[in-house]
Amino acid sequence: MKIIFEKVFNAIDSSNDNKIDKDEFEGAKEVLAKVELDNLTFAEIDIDNSGHITIDEFMNIIMTLIEKMEIDKNGSEFLEAENQIERARPDTPDDTPINNRNSGKNDDADN
Repeated sequence: MKIIFEKVFNAIDSSNDNKIDKDEFEGAKEVLAKVELDNLTFAEIDIDNSGHITIDEFMNIIMTLIEKMEIDKNGSEFLEAENQIERARPDTPDDTPINNRNSGKNDDADN
């Protein structure tokens, strides 16, 4: 994934000087939109306020966003899995332990 975003950086860096200035950034909204980064501002990525974005600054914000997405994704996946488990449970009183739900059924099967 890192290689993809390095290519995005290079596509935005039209002057090929290994940094993205504000004009390059503003002119690259279409490229940024393709990788769902068009909501970021220049100032958010230019961490050191130098007036240009380095590859390190660009990758830093990308990795931060990816980590956040993974946390969000995992959280929603956990909730969805929990909901699926709840939907799959048979209707039983809340005080019935899961391991006792089948007690009484087929008790004579082993006899």
